[in-house]
Amino acid sequence: MGKKSKHAASKDWKGKHFLFYSLAVTAVSIMFFFAGQYVYHKIKATEQHPREGILSKIAKLSGMTVEKVNLDLKFDDPSLEQSLFVEELKRQVEALKGEMILSIDVGKLASEIDALTWTESISVRRRLPDTLYVEVSARTPRMALRSEEGWVLADRHGVLVFSSQSLRGRWLHLPQVLGLEPELVGETAAMNRRLERERAWLSDLAKLIDTLEGRVLVRVNEARIHRSEWFGEAIFELSWKDANKREVRAKFREGNWEERIRSLQFILSDLHADSFQSLEIMGQYESKWFVKQRAEGE
Repeated sequence: MGKKSKHAASKDWKGKHFLFYSLAVTAVSIMFFFAGQYVYHKIKATEQHPREGILSKIAKLSGMTVEKVNLDLKFDDPSLEQSLFVEELKRQVEALKGEMILSIDVGKLASEIDALTWTESISVRRRLPDTLYVEVSARTPRMALRSEEGWVLADRHGVLVFSSQSLRGRWLHLPQVLGLEPELVGETAAMNRRLERERAWLSDLAKLIDTLEGRVLVRVNEARIHRSEWFGEAIFELSWKDANKREVRAKFREGNWEERIRSLQFILSDLHADSFQSLEIMGQYESKWFVKQRAEGE
């Protein structure tokens, strides 16, 4: 009798364990079924929205995506800030919002911005977890170059900044440069690559203009670049108005003018009291300047 009871108890124990295992297997199967359904739908959603991948979701959950872009643009010339090129840059950096902040190559982004002809210095940095800082300093136009389609602005280093069909704001008071019209054709970046010699001329011309305005105290209105067949270099013909509103023109050879500015100051001082309508300083040989005057009334 005791043995029979013991055998019955053993069967009951096995039955309970079998029922428990069956329920457990069923529960796990149900869990796997719903988990599979969940993963399947997520994969489908990821295929429809590629940017919403697993890494992107993890980044969002951890707060490591770009939520704020601080764009600091520094301009000495307000007219440049209103250009379409600046709006294009703003749209470019705003498009980075939602990207994983650690996946953004700040060096590559800085290089892309630096490729814009109007940018002079760029700084791109991250501040975790969600902020991107972009600082851009713009080039300042120093000269307005006449082109066949309008104007091309250049800075003091001879870099062509960008093209414009008309001059406005501060650009109206820039020295106007003539003589390079046939070369100023195409995109600004392409011209910078192609016109290496002309850019060197413009850089030297900008230094000459700065020196005249700083030491001779004149404001250059116009500069014409001539190509010297004999010397294989550029001749700069600059014009300005003196204190008596009389027109003055002077010619300088490229890279050969710095030591002559001082003697030019004496020439202009000696001629200040003369009566003339216009003055043309044609050049210098050794210590002598060749000057042509046009008397008033002629």
